[in-house]
Amino acid sequence: LGDLDLAEGRLPQARALFEEVLDLAPGDLTSRVFLAQISAREGDRASCSTTATRLLREAPSDPRVQALPGLCSAAPARATR
Repeated sequence: LGDLDLAEGRLPQARALFEEVLDLAPGDLTSRVFLAQISAREGDRASCSTTATRLLREAPSDPRVQALPGLCSAAPARATR
């Protein structure tokens, strides 16, 4: 369900679902990748990059993980008030 929320732009709902998965399975790679993608879409480059760096150490051959650094750097800057 979280991936559907993400695809449809419901970022807070998607984040909540993936965080719930991580509460139950802290090492779940898929949820962590999706959370990095959500951070990128929200403009939180720092969080995205931190997660990407950690995942690259843990799962360097995973293509989803390999794509994260580019996604993080291409993320729009977070809006400031």
